[in-house]
Amino acid sequence: MPKIPCKLCGSCGRYHDITLMVCPCGADLSKTPAAAVEMETAFAMRGNLTEGMPVYVQKCSACGTESFTADPAKRVKICYACHKARVATVTPTLYVSIDKVEEPEEEERNAPPVMEATVEKTPESQSDDAAQWRGILGGVQNAVSASPQDEDDDDDDVPGWGSLLGGTAQASVPAAVQKSIPVPAAAPASAPAPAPKNQEITLTALRYGRYAFTLKAGDRELPLLMGRYAAHGDFLQQDIRVSGEHCKIEYRNGEWWVVDNHSTNGTAVNGRFLDINGEHILRSGDELMLGHHADSMAFRVSIR
Repeated sequence: MPKIPCKLCGSCGRYHDITLMVCPCGADLSKTPAAAVEMETAFAMRGNLTEGMPVYVQKCSACGTESFTADPAKRVKICYACHKARVATVTPTLYVSIDKVEEPEEEERNAPPVMEATVEKTPESQSDDAAQWRGILGGVQNAVSASPQDEDDDDDDVPGWGSLLGGTAQASVPAAVQKSIPVPAAAPASAPAPAPKNQEITLTALRYGRYAFTLKAGDRELPLLMGRYAAHGDFLQQDIRVSGEHCKIEYRNGEWWVVDNHSTNGTAVNGRFLDINGEHILRSGDELMLGHHADSMAFRVSIR
């Protein structure tokens, strides 16, 4: 069932365009969030509702709720569901309601099914196969029942499996030659594992003063929880938009990671925002930013 983004008036119960600020009944719709409603329901209680009006959607990266705007230049800044500002970093895209799955063309529906070719064996070919297998079994039985060869008779050839199975007979290798074949030497012991890399990370502040700190892979404080009320809080409190427990720095499998800790304004690496509680590998030269504003707290990453 196709859907249409619209506003529901809580007073008269009618659906209107997302641009309408005041309902004809007099109710204020300026703070009423828009939502996607099935067209059949919306048009059954239709108010000032225009079909086909372009609407743009922003999906909140924190909770997944869709927010709508009629002008892509005027983004939704606060998610009405989780009340977080992370939705402001999402680029509005044209909303399209998918109402049905495309059906195949008429010619494809009426085309006869393709039958796979099967090859059936004739009685003549089946009898030839049986005769071949009887010959193979007879050769095996003759080889097993034959008298053992003298151990000193090294020049006598032993029939190979190729001749028993109906193939070209190959000369067997004399026992003396087999004894002279050297045994391969044991493989050398594996080289010692290389020394682990990426054992140390340094975060240097890019604004709010000169500040840096270093973590090592074996530190007991790992994973390190950063925030205004957590590690390095004295410095991070300069930016009140940093959450109390904003993100974590972890060391796993030889790599350094940053993990968002359900922060209010988000965590980004090189301008790419993580999903809520998402994680990202850190590399030397990366910019780690706590927030989505141009002047948010940020650090330069150095790993060695």
